[in-house]
Amino acid sequence: MSDDHYKTLRVAVRAGIARITLDDGDIKLLDRHMFAEQAGLAGEPNLPRS
Repeated sequence: MSDDHYKTLRVAVRAGIARITLDDGDIKLLDRHMFAEQAGLAGEPNLPRS
């Protein structure tokens, strides 16, 4: 899995720690699209590795 299928997030995993960056323009609003992507990450077994 790569993080390029996310539209509002960037995901990096290093040393077993996942870092999620909100990447939704200048104003960081938790809208339904971003919420859905974050909720989907909770059950994602294969986070991208950097």
